[in-house]
Amino acid sequence: MEIGPGHYADTAYPGEPGNFAVAGHRVGKGAPFNDIDLLNSCDAIVVETRYSWFVYRVLPKADEVDGWAKERAADPRCAGVSPLGAPYDGVVGQEIVSPGQGEVIAPVPGKPGAEASVGERVTLMTLTTCHPRFSDRQRLIVHAVMVKQWAKDPRNPGALPPELKETT
Repeated sequence: MEIGPGHYADTAYPGEPGNFAVAGHRVGKGAPFNDIDLLNSCDAIVVETRYSWFVYRVLPKADEVDGWAKERAADPRCAGVSPLGAPYDGVVGQEIVSPGQGEVIAPVPGKPGAEASVGERVTLMTLTTCHPRFSDRQRLIVHAVMVKQWAKDPRNPGALPPELKETT
């Protein structure tokens, strides 16, 4: 984390079923997660690897879960995003936890030791940072679900996924 966000060891890699978890600073060290609190449901988080782009979208926030089908499901940016069922029930787009709550990066966030069956597994991303700014008293957590993978085209190395051009 001295030079940028860091991947939590023993969590999934981008695009793998499970939970790809990343920590970043809100202040100092380039502050890569300075504005993480501004992420909203369905916002795209794009991860680049050597061969692919992975598009994750922020899950519904706790206060959006009940009315999701009526209010946001029709938004094209929300395709593939919805409140998750068991065993992921309770996993929401944003939460604030104490520093000791490491279970937020578990394969099934919030349920250490729980495993989803093959048919239930989803591909998640969890971002963690200190909260509030200039304090390490709590952690701000953002959970997102993978909705798309774009293979890089070696014939067009400058091509970018359209999600990088979205504005809110």
